[in-house]
Amino acid sequence: MLLGGADWIPSIGLNARFRLDGLALMFAGLITGIGLLIILYAARYLGENDPAGKFYTLLMLFMAAMLGIVLSDNLLLLVVFWELTSISSFLLVGYWGHKAEARAGARMALAVTGGAGW
Repeated sequence: MLLGGADWIPSIGLNARFRLDGLALMFAGLITGIGLLIILYAARYLGENDPAGKFYTLLMLFMAAMLGIVLSDNLLLLVVFWELTSISSFLLVGYWGHKAEARAGARMALAVTGGAGW
């Protein structure tokens, strides 16, 4: 089932369309459900001095990118969402950038997601 979309670059026949089938529905449910659990957990885990808005924004960006991967209808759109997932996971893992471990983990996340895609 096509979910809609728009012509992206109509001169060469590219469109930004999304498709929902059984497998995509299952993964979309997993992404949304696990994301909701992380949001509920983070509400108690984050300290008072931690910028919660930044964390939730990065988490929503990551979830949207993952949903984009699952629901994309063409390869180019899949690659765009894959790269968005790489960038958002880098930022999310490096949330506490003042810690050396967070910076090292963020670089590792970027190397794994960026390197595995190519």
